[in-house]
Amino acid sequence: MDDIEKAILSLCDFPYRCQYSRNEVLRDRGYRRLVIHKYVVLYAVDDDNKTVIVMRVFYGAMDYEKYV
Repeated sequence: MDDIEKAILSLCDFPYRCQYSRNEVLRDRGYRRLVIHKYVVLYAVDDDNKTVIVMRVFYGAMDYEKYV
């Protein structure tokens, strides 16, 4: 299992550990950002269903905010 997969799976235990996105639009949608090495995982927490929804995984140097 690689580091990205491990980090994503660890969100099951600690879904709120990451900050909300710095981008206002993404933050308003409830997206959080998990940084793993050179990658950024955008995800949201669905409290009603007690699930973590991984939206996308991006290379950190990308202007990923324009793709969401």
